[in-house]
Formats: sequence, structure tokens, C-alpha cells
Amino acid sequence: MKSMPENNSRMINKIFMFSSVHRWDDTRIFHKEAISLAKRYTIELHAPADFTFRELNNVKVVGLPLWEKVSDRKEIRKEIWDRIKKSDADIFHFHDPELIWIGIKIKFFKKKKVIYDVHENYSETIKTKYWIPTSARYISFILYRMIEVISEYIFDELILVIDDHQRYFRKEHFIIKNFPILMHNDKKEQKIYDAIYLGSVSKERGIFEIISAAQLLVQKNLNIKIAIIGPIDSEIHSDIVKNIRDKQIDNNVILYGEMEFRQALDYVNKSKIGLVTLLPHKNYLVSIATKMYEYMAFQIPIIASDFPSWRKIVSDTNCGICVNSKNPLEIANAIQYLLDNEEKSKQMGMNGYYAVMHKYNWLNEEKKLFELYDNI
Repeated sequence: MKSMPENNSRMINKIFMFSSVHRWDDTRIFHKEAISLAKRYTIELHAPADFTFRELNNVKVVGLPLWEKVSDRKEIRKEIWDRIKKSDADIFHFHDPELIWIGIKIKFFKKKKVIYDVHENYSETIKTKYWIPTSARYISFILYRMIEVISEYIFDELILVIDDHQRYFRKEHFIIKNFPILMHNDKKEQKIYDAIYLGSVSKERGIFEIISAAQLLVQKNLNIKIAIIGPIDSEIHSDIVKNIRDKQIDNNVILYGEMEFRQALDYVNKSKIGLVTLLPHKNYLVSIATKMYEYMAFQIPIIASDFPSWRKIVSDTNCGICVNSKNPLEIANAIQYLLDNEEKSKQMGMNGYYAVMHKYNWLNEEKKLFELYDNI
């Protein structure tokens, strides 16, 4: 990493953080980065919200319109630029690839510092967008890679989330991982759910395999109950509901949709097992499964996709079971095993908890975030 200049934090007074895609209470954006930066700086967060203004944890949250369709975000981007033109912030920190052009305009017209927070390997993600025609996917991939490479020479810093993403760039960038926030979890809730899936709900993230696994367990006369929490891909929402209904497991797989971060964690606390069974797309094979660590923080065992990097974490900590995420029978058998072996499940849960307390937590990543801002 670059050397750290002394007292540089005094030179930065105000940060303008913005997103057109993510809601204001996004876990990484608000609960981790914004709240951490508010310990040292004045920070405004501009993001979609159902309110105009709130100040929480010393973060000034300025709401942008909520959106339903991708086309809605054109007006949001226009509103963001109008606000940026009037802003006296020292640093502008954005979170979405569709905002790269605004970041470039900030550099050339406002002459201010700009940070691009790259949440995932978007160029690889483009390849998995089944709703984009195959030929258009390839063109989009090439165009985005060109823009991304150029952006590292225009912006003052790029933040990456996973180690593997570094190899796509020429410069060395800060890698700030999505490890969970350390929270005191003294409240022991009654375990209402046998398993929980927390995160975006989509075909690529294995929702149909989880549904099929639940059906297999019900066919064994197990009254299983699985909570599914997170934003549901609008393209397949009706297919998911129909799939659950056709399998007659409406009372076994409960779709809760998106909810506030801390409320979602209450459901984790009421669950016996955490599911993170994403399908083996290239972007997921090298990603950090944030939800895995959040389950671990709540002392519950996990069932994870058998990807090499994930298998190493599960094996090193002995915190759960890895399965072939494309095989509903393996998922079902793993759930049944953990439910039948309560003492082993408890020990796996505690193993994961200790690993998070000592290694996989946001406090360690917060130090890197402060170092990045000190360097800038």
C-alpha cells in the first residue's frame, strides 16, 4: 500500500457519497462505510429512499427517488449531477458502474477527488445476465472492461471487494472486504426457522434448487420451514411463486422480500442453519459470500456452495458443510444432517462465531478504509 501522510484527515472536511442503484440503507454503503467515515468526516449519503432527509449515526442521508425499472434511474442520475454541481464536498465516492460518467465529469469540471467503489466483478457479471441477448452480452463485456480500465487512470482510487479482482487492473488498489459488523448477540431467540437464505433472490443464486430441496424434505414428512429474505429478481418473481405453489410447499418456503438490514438479522437469529448455495458462475467462484460471515456471527452453521475458496473457509473454521449447489438432494441431505445432529451443529456455529470475532469482521476493513482516505 501507499505510504500514509501525516494529519491528512484535516484536509478532508466533507464527503459526498452517492448511489443510483442501492437503497440508502445498503449494508456496505450505509451500515459499514458511511457510518465508519462519519467518525472522522462530515458525510452526506445520496441514495434512493422513501424520505427526503434524515441524520442517522452522524450520516446525513439525502433521499433520491425510489425506482422500479432500470429506465427510472435516468432521472435519478440527472438529480445526482444537479446536486453534485451545487456541492462543496472535498471527495466524491460512488458505488455503481452506471455512475462512472458522472465520476468523470466531477474530475474534469469540479477538479475534485473521486473514489469508485467496485462492489463486484461487473464485467463477469454481465456474462450471466440471461435477459441480455448473447451477442449483446459480449459487446457489453468488452465495452465495460474498456471503461473500467480507463477509469483507474482517471479516478483517484478504486476500491475492490475481493482479492481476485485485482488481477483485472494494472494498478494496485485497496481491497476492502464485506466482512460483517461485530455486534453483541446476547439475545437468544427461539428458533422458528430451520434454515434461512439471506441476500438477492435470483436464478443464479440458487433459489430454485433451495425450493426443490425443501420439497424433498417435505416428501420425507419433515415439516421444514425456510425463510427467504432479500430483493427478488422481478424477471422471475412470478416463476418462483408458481414453483413454490406447484410443489405445494407454500407453508415451508416463505418469501419475505427485502427488509431493513437489522430486521433481517433478527430472522437470522431465529434460524438454525444459514444457506449460501449460489450456483457456480465465474463471478461467484472467487467472490466473498458476505452472508456466510453474517450467519457465522450469529452462531449458526452454514451450508455453502462447494467452491474452492469457500470450501477452504468452511474447512479451516469447521463451521458447516459444502455441497454441490446444483444438486437439491445434496442441499436437502445437508439440512437434514444438521437438524438431526444438534450438538455438532452448535459446535459448528460456535466455530464460525469465533472466526468472525477474531478475523472476519468489519473493524479490520474499517482500518483500510481510513488508510485509503488518509492517502488521498
